[in-house]
Amino acid sequence: QLHTAMEGEDATKFVGGTEDGELVYCTWQLPEEEGVTFIQSSYSAHYGPIVALERSPFFEDVMLTVGDWTFNVFRGTTSEPVLKSSYSNTYLTTGRFSPTRPGVIFTGRSDGGIEIWDLMDRSHEASLDHNVSPVAVTSMEFWSDPSGNVQLLAVGDGQGTLHVLEIPRNLRRPFVNETGLVQTLLEREVGRVDYMRDRMTVRGKELSVKEAEDEQKKQAADEAAAKAAAAE
Repeated sequence: QLHTAMEGEDATKFVGGTEDGELVYCTWQLPEEEGVTFIQSSYSAHYGPIVALERSPFFEDVMLTVGDWTFNVFRGTTSEPVLKSSYSNTYLTTGRFSPTRPGVIFTGRSDGGIEIWDLMDRSHEASLDHNVSPVAVTSMEFWSDPSGNVQLLAVGDGQGTLHVLEIPRNLRRPFVNETGLVQTLLEREVGRVDYMRDRMTVRGKELSVKEAEDEQKKQAADEAAAKAAAAE
Protein backbone atom coordinates (compact mmCIF):
# COMPACT_ATOMS: atom_id res chain seq x y z
CA GLN A 1 0.00 0.00 0.00
CA LEU A 2 1.29 3.46 -0.90
CA HIS A 3 0.18 7.01 -0.12
CA THR A 4 1.98 9.79 -1.98
CA ALA A 5 2.17 13.50 -1.16
CA MET A 6 -0.88 15.66 -1.79
CA GLU A 7 -0.92 18.95 -3.70
CA GLY A 8 1.14 21.59 -1.95
CA GLU A 9 3.19 19.07 0.04
CA ASP A 10 6.77 17.88 -0.42
CA ALA A 11 6.50 15.65 -3.49
CA THR A 12 9.61 13.68 -2.49
CA LYS A 13 7.85 12.21 0.59
CA PHE A 14 5.49 9.24 0.72
CA VAL A 15 4.05 6.76 3.20
CA GLY A 16 3.89 3.00 2.63
CA GLY A 17 2.48 -0.11 4.25
CA THR A 18 4.54 -3.29 3.94
CA GLU A 19 3.79 -7.00 3.75
CA ASP A 20 5.50 -7.32 7.14
CA GLY A 21 2.92 -5.01 8.72
CA GLU A 22 5.16 -1.95 9.03
CA LEU A 23 4.16 1.67 8.40
CA VAL A 24 7.10 3.38 6.72
CA TYR A 25 7.77 7.05 6.00
CA CYS A 26 10.04 7.37 2.98
CA THR A 27 11.54 9.76 0.45
CA TRP A 28 11.94 9.38 -3.31
CA GLN A 29 15.13 11.45 -3.17
CA LEU A 30 18.12 9.92 -1.42
CA PRO A 31 20.20 12.55 0.42
CA GLU A 32 23.86 12.75 -0.56
CA GLU A 33 25.07 11.47 2.78
CA GLU A 34 26.84 8.25 3.61
CA GLY A 35 24.76 5.56 5.25
CA VAL A 36 21.31 7.07 4.61
CA THR A 37 18.38 5.14 3.11
CA PHE A 38 15.10 5.92 1.39
CA ILE A 39 13.28 4.92 4.61
CA GLN A 40 13.23 7.79 7.09
CA SER A 41 11.28 5.99 9.82
CA SER A 42 9.23 2.84 10.29
CA TYR A 43 6.78 1.59 12.91
CA SER A 44 5.22 -1.78 13.61
CA ALA A 45 1.49 -1.63 12.84
CA HIS A 46 0.24 -5.19 12.23
CA TYR A 47 1.30 -8.83 12.45
CA GLY A 48 0.59 -9.43 8.75
CA PRO A 49 0.42 -7.35 5.57
CA ILE A 50 -1.12 -3.89 5.62
CA VAL A 51 -4.10 -4.21 3.27
CA ALA A 52 -5.31 -0.60 3.42
CA LEU A 53 -3.60 2.73 4.04
CA GLU A 54 -5.33 6.11 3.96
CA ARG A 55 -4.80 9.62 5.23
CA SER A 56 -7.64 11.31 7.09
CA PRO A 57 -9.43 13.87 4.90
CA PHE A 58 -9.66 16.13 7.98
CA PHE A 59 -6.19 15.79 9.60
CA GLU A 60 -3.14 15.77 7.34
CA ASP A 61 -0.94 14.01 9.93
CA VAL A 62 -3.38 11.16 10.70
CA MET A 63 -3.03 7.81 8.91
CA LEU A 64 -5.31 4.76 8.95
CA THR A 65 -3.78 1.30 8.56
CA VAL A 66 -5.74 -1.94 8.21
CA GLY A 67 -4.29 -5.43 8.56
CA ASP A 68 -4.84 -8.84 10.16
CA TRP A 69 -7.77 -8.43 12.61
CA THR A 70 -7.44 -4.73 13.47
CA PHE A 71 -7.20 -1.18 12.23
CA ASN A 72 -4.82 1.40 13.67
CA VAL A 73 -4.78 5.18 13.65
CA PHE A 74 -1.34 6.82 13.70
CA ARG A 75 -0.76 10.51 14.23
CA GLY A 76 2.38 12.29 13.12
CA THR A 77 5.42 10.12 13.73
CA THR A 78 4.20 8.39 16.88
CA SER A 79 6.00 5.08 17.25
CA GLU A 80 2.75 3.26 18.00
CA PRO A 81 -0.91 3.82 17.14
CA VAL A 82 -2.85 6.39 19.12
CA LEU A 83 -6.01 4.36 18.45
CA LYS A 84 -6.24 0.61 17.93
CA SER A 85 -9.44 -1.31 17.33
CA SER A 86 -10.43 -4.43 19.22
CA TYR A 87 -9.80 -7.71 17.40
CA SER A 88 -12.33 -8.69 14.76
CA ASN A 89 -13.57 -12.29 14.57
CA THR A 90 -12.18 -12.56 11.04
CA TYR A 91 -9.53 -10.92 8.87
CA LEU A 92 -10.02 -7.31 7.78
CA THR A 93 -9.53 -6.75 4.07
CA THR A 94 -9.89 -3.00 3.54
CA GLY A 95 -10.73 0.24 5.32
CA ARG A 96 -11.65 3.88 4.71
CA PHE A 97 -12.16 7.11 6.59
CA SER A 98 -15.59 8.65 6.19
CA PRO A 99 -15.31 11.59 3.76
CA THR A 100 -17.84 13.65 5.73
CA ARG A 101 -17.44 12.68 9.41
CA PRO A 102 -14.00 13.01 11.08
CA GLY A 103 -14.80 10.38 13.71
CA VAL A 104 -16.12 7.56 11.51
CA ILE A 105 -14.11 4.66 10.05
CA PHE A 106 -15.37 1.90 7.72
CA THR A 107 -13.71 -1.54 7.52
CA GLY A 108 -14.40 -4.54 5.28
CA ARG A 109 -13.98 -8.16 6.36
CA SER A 110 -13.04 -11.44 4.74
CA ASP A 111 -16.46 -12.91 5.61
CA GLY A 112 -18.25 -10.29 3.50
CA GLY A 113 -19.27 -7.97 6.30
CA ILE A 114 -18.49 -4.31 6.91
CA GLU A 115 -18.06 -2.57 10.25
CA ILE A 116 -18.68 1.12 10.89
CA TRP A 117 -16.82 2.62 13.83
CA ASP A 118 -18.21 5.89 15.21
CA LEU A 119 -15.57 7.17 17.64
CA MET A 120 -18.00 9.79 18.91
CA ASP A 121 -20.29 6.97 20.03
CA ARG A 122 -17.83 4.32 21.24
CA SER A 123 -14.25 3.27 20.55
CA HIS A 124 -14.15 -0.27 21.97
CA GLU A 125 -16.47 -1.80 19.37
CA ALA A 126 -18.12 -1.07 16.03
CA SER A 127 -21.31 0.97 16.08
CA LEU A 128 -22.75 -0.96 13.13
CA ASP A 129 -22.03 -4.42 11.68
CA HIS A 130 -23.66 -5.17 8.33
CA ASN A 131 -23.38 -8.28 6.15
CA VAL A 132 -22.93 -7.34 2.49
CA SER A 133 -21.67 -10.42 0.64
CA PRO A 134 -21.01 -14.16 1.13
CA VAL A 135 -17.37 -13.58 0.11
CA ALA A 136 -14.64 -11.16 1.13
CA VAL A 137 -15.07 -7.42 0.72
CA THR A 138 -12.23 -6.19 -1.50
CA SER A 139 -12.88 -2.47 -2.03
CA MET A 140 -14.99 0.46 -0.87
CA GLU A 141 -15.62 3.85 -2.48
CA PHE A 142 -17.88 6.75 -1.45
CA TRP A 143 -20.18 8.99 -3.47
CA SER A 144 -21.97 11.97 -1.98
CA ASP A 145 -24.73 14.11 -3.43
CA PRO A 146 -23.59 17.75 -3.74
CA SER A 147 -26.47 18.77 -1.47
CA GLY A 148 -25.22 16.41 1.23
CA ASN A 149 -28.60 14.69 1.51
CA VAL A 150 -27.38 11.34 0.13
CA GLN A 151 -24.17 9.39 0.63
CA LEU A 152 -23.62 6.06 -1.09
CA LEU A 153 -20.96 3.43 -0.44
CA ALA A 154 -19.94 1.16 -3.31
CA VAL A 155 -18.62 -2.16 -2.00
CA GLY A 156 -16.79 -4.64 -4.24
CA ASP A 157 -16.36 -8.28 -3.29
CA GLY A 158 -14.17 -11.24 -4.23
CA GLN A 159 -16.63 -12.48 -6.87
CA GLY A 160 -16.58 -9.17 -8.73
CA THR A 161 -20.03 -8.13 -7.54
CA LEU A 162 -20.77 -4.47 -6.80
CA HIS A 163 -23.00 -3.66 -3.86
CA VAL A 164 -24.28 -0.09 -3.33
CA LEU A 165 -25.34 0.93 0.18
CA GLU A 166 -26.91 4.17 1.39
CA ILE A 167 -25.23 5.53 4.52
CA PRO A 168 -27.67 6.53 7.30
CA ARG A 169 -27.95 10.21 8.11
CA ASN A 170 -26.37 9.86 11.58
CA LEU A 171 -23.24 8.31 10.00
CA ARG A 172 -22.81 10.88 7.23
CA ARG A 173 -23.71 14.18 8.89
CA PRO A 174 -21.07 15.43 11.35
CA PHE A 175 -21.84 16.56 14.87
CA VAL A 176 -21.43 20.19 15.82
CA ASN A 177 -17.66 20.77 16.19
CA GLU A 178 -16.91 17.10 15.51
CA THR A 179 -13.52 18.01 14.04
CA GLY A 180 -12.57 19.73 17.28
CA LEU A 181 -13.84 16.82 19.37
CA VAL A 182 -11.83 14.29 17.35
CA GLN A 183 -8.79 16.58 17.56
CA THR A 184 -9.11 16.58 21.35
CA LEU A 185 -9.50 12.79 21.37
CA LEU A 186 -6.35 12.35 19.27
CA GLU A 187 -4.33 14.75 21.42
CA ARG A 188 -5.41 12.91 24.55
CA GLU A 189 -4.41 9.57 23.06
CA VAL A 190 -1.04 10.98 21.91
CA GLY A 191 -0.46 12.11 25.50
CA ARG A 192 -1.36 8.64 26.76
CA VAL A 193 1.04 6.98 24.31
CA ASP A 194 3.84 9.38 25.28
CA TYR A 195 3.19 8.77 28.99
CA MET A 196 3.21 4.99 28.57
CA ARG A 197 6.43 5.15 26.54
CA ASP A 198 8.13 7.33 29.17
CA ARG A 199 6.81 5.12 31.95
CA MET A 200 8.15 2.01 30.24
CA THR A 201 11.55 3.71 29.88
CA VAL A 202 11.60 4.58 33.59
CA ARG A 203 10.39 1.09 34.49
CA GLY A 204 13.13 -0.44 32.36
CA LYS A 205 15.78 1.62 34.17
CA GLU A 206 14.31 0.67 37.55
CA LEU A 207 14.36 -3.00 36.56
CA SER A 208 17.99 -2.74 35.43
CA VAL A 209 18.98 -1.16 38.74
CA LYS A 210 17.13 -3.86 40.69
CA GLU A 211 18.75 -6.63 38.66
CA ALA A 212 22.19 -5.09 39.29
CA GLU A 213 21.47 -4.86 43.03
CA ASP A 214 20.25 -8.46 43.12
CA GLU A 215 23.39 -9.57 41.30
CA GLN A 216 25.58 -7.72 43.80
CA LYS A 217 23.72 -9.31 46.72
CA LYS A 218 24.12 -12.74 45.13
CA GLN A 219 27.85 -12.20 44.61
CA ALA A 220 28.23 -11.00 48.21
CA ALA A 221 26.35 -14.07 49.48
CA ASP A 222 28.46 -16.38 47.34
CA GLU A 223 31.68 -14.76 48.62
CA ALA A 224 30.49 -15.03 52.23
CA ALA A 225 29.62 -18.69 51.72
CA ALA A 226 33.02 -19.35 50.13
CA LYS A 227 34.84 -17.67 53.05
CA ALA A 228 32.82 -19.67 55.56
CA ALA A 229 33.63 -22.89 53.77
CA ALA A 230 37.33 -21.99 53.66
CA ALA A 231 37.34 -21.22 57.38
CA GLU A 232 36.04 -24.68 58.17
